[in-house]
This record gives sequence, C-alpha cells and structure tokens, in this order.
Amino acid sequence: MTVSAAESLCLKLEEETRTLFLTRYAPYPPSSGAPLRNWQNINALMLLGPVAVFSISGFKGEAVDDSELPPGLTLWKHHKLDTFTQPRSMAEKFSQWLISDQLPGSRLLTDVVVSEKLKSLIQEFKPNLVIFEELWLYAYLPVVKEFGCRVILDNHNIEGPLYLDKQSQNQDLLNRIKISFIFQKIKTIEHRFANQANQVWLCSQADAEQFLDRYETSTQLCVVPNGVDVNFYSSVRLGNCHLPRDIAEDQQVLLFIGRYSYTPNAVAARLLLEQIFPKLQRLYPDCLLVLVGASPTQQMLATSQSAKNIWITDFVSDVRPYLALSTAVIVPLIDGGGTRLKILEAFASGRPVVSTTKGAEGLNVEDGKQILIRDSVDELVKGIGDLWSDSDHKGKLIERAYELVKNNYSWEANARAIIKNLKFLQQ
Repeated sequence: MTVSAAESLCLKLEEETRTLFLTRYAPYPPSSGAPLRNWQNINALMLLGPVAVFSISGFKGEAVDDSELPPGLTLWKHHKLDTFTQPRSMAEKFSQWLISDQLPGSRLLTDVVVSEKLKSLIQEFKPNLVIFEELWLYAYLPVVKEFGCRVILDNHNIEGPLYLDKQSQNQDLLNRIKISFIFQKIKTIEHRFANQANQVWLCSQADAEQFLDRYETSTQLCVVPNGVDVNFYSSVRLGNCHLPRDIAEDQQVLLFIGRYSYTPNAVAARLLLEQIFPKLQRLYPDCLLVLVGASPTQQMLATSQSAKNIWITDFVSDVRPYLALSTAVIVPLIDGGGTRLKILEAFASGRPVVSTTKGAEGLNVEDGKQILIRDSVDELVKGIGDLWSDSDHKGKLIERAYELVKNNYSWEANARAIIKNLKFLQQ
C-alpha cells in the first residue's frame, strides 16, 4: 500500500491508534497460518500508529531472538513459558482442570511472572487498543482490563465447535465424557471472552454467522478477511525466484504447506503420504511430493525415508522458493479450521490449487473457476492430473485466482476492512 493511500485511510479515524498485539507466536518472520494472519493485521495497524507485540509461547525447542525489532514495530517482547513455569502438585493440576478459567492446552501460556511483564509493557507503551490472537491468552484479559484499553478478540476460528470437529467420533465412554467437559469449557470461555471484548474479528461472513448462531452477544462482530502481501510473491509468479533444489525441466512437483503440530495438517499429510501420492506416482512415476512446515511427525519422517521422491523440509523461513518449485499446490484437509492462507499464497504466486471443500472453507472461490475442489482420494488424484495434463485450463485457473487474491484478499483489502471496523469501535 502506498503512503498516500495509507494517509487517506488514516484521516478517516478520529484518533491515533496505539496498538498492542498479544500473540502465541513470534511476529516475524511469519511462517504459517496464524502468524501470517497476525503479521497482516500488524502491518495494517502500523498504518494507523505505533504497534507493539507481546508474544508468549510454550513450544518445545523454539528459538526466538527478540533483540532485533521486526520491520515497522515500535516494541516487541517475547516470553517462552518453560523459562518461568514451576512444577505443580496433583491437587493444583486437578483444580486447574476442573474449576479454573484456564483453557485446555493453555497451561504453557499462562504465568504470574509474565503477567507482571505484560503490565510493565503496557505502562511503558500506553496502548489504547489491545488485540488478542484467539482465545488461548484469555488468562491475560484481566491484566489488560486494568488499564482501560479497548479490546479486540481476533478469533481465527470458532473454537468451541472446532474442538468437537477435531475429535474422533470413535471414542470410549471415558473419552466422550472428557471431550464433552472440555467442549463446554471452551464454549463458555469463548462466549465470555466475546462479551468482555469491545469487538470480535472473524475471518469470513460465514464464520460471523456461525458465531451468532452459537453465542448470544451484543459485542460488535466484524469480518477481517485473511490476506497476503501480493507483491511479496511476484518473484514466484513472474519466474524470478530461485529454486531450493535442481529438478528436471518437465518434472511435476506437488506441494503442501503447514505446521504439522496442528493435528488437521498432520492428518492431511498422512493422507497424502499413504494414499494420494502413491496413486499419483502410478500415473506420474517421476513426480515429487514436497511437504513444507515445522514439526513434521515421526510417522511423516519414517514414510519419507522409505519412499521414493518425497521431500520433507521442516521449518523454512521463506516459502517462496518452494512455491516456485511446485507445479501444483494441494490442500487435502478433512477437518479443522484455519486461516486458508496457504491457498492465498499459492494464488498470489501463480500456482494452481486442488483442495478439499474443508480446505477452502471460508474463501469466496468457485470450483473450476479459481480452484479445483475435490473431496475423495481418487478425485484429488484426478484433479492434480487434470492440472498437469491441461495447460490451458490450468492457465485460466491461475489467472482468475490471481485476480481474486489481488482484489479481495490483499493486504490493501485487509487494511480497508480493519479501518472500517475501527471506525465502528470509535463511535
């Protein structure tokens, strides 16, 4: 976005915005769905005033250096919770599980020491707006409320129903009781957080409608679509990006990108490795499957070592070379939520996409127009083959997908939506 365009947008707001983001991930460089959405929103808010980030994580083996500020940020502090966390007794564990407001899985994101550090940062930075990345940092809401800041919950997913969606239906009685209890707890806190926030952001109109169906709230619900910095991927689209390895000129390369600690991505990768790619290799013996993203499972690694033409990269700081290598991008998700940014990245890069209905959920796409939607293993294999064998059809899909992402899912479109929402917040 140009400076003049940013200035004209800023003039529509009544006051300078000083924004603090609370996130579960380091803000930069963004490498997967949630961090990419955070970074797009951070960049939009930087058009309106100073931005600080307070990031908290509990990921094992994570190495984060916050000594150098990401581009444009005024302040950033990162806290790795295993640095502070103390052992708990069985009584404490039972209490937190049964009666506390702590969400399942958020134990590694909550700490008294970090609460005090958050207070210090708020006193130093003096934000008038605080944006929470999802509901998992809910325990820090009382800290923020002490300072009278406006609060936005950026709900990447509707977590209550998503939790049920991710659970297997074939559970014994004890697990069904546990799942029911956790679901009720997530649903209660999601509803409570929404009611205590000044605004809730959702990724699509469909998500906003589903949220209203699930929860009664008077809080403003606003759509902030996912977007990508389209210009960032122009080197891929124009054929000017270096490749991460040499391949034969006519070799077909299938790409899947995701963080594999997220169960739906791991399930999708397993489906690719065990069913989709073996069938595809019978049609294209020399084709290559590339799985890009952090935390590949042991099963993924074992399969790749015993199979031909499978490359698992683990974490990469820049996905563009791998998009440049690919001749098709696949999104074989069968459950879960997410930002769908991997599809938008492919659109901006001029790469054709085959996805399940679930994988493209929430995006305003049409099968056969910007993307191929296929839901069974055989349909996915045929869809990839159709792309690789019909260059005219592939070219039309790529062209229409690029126009869609440029007009509807760019950072500029995202910034327009955010500024419109903040105008409502100031009324």
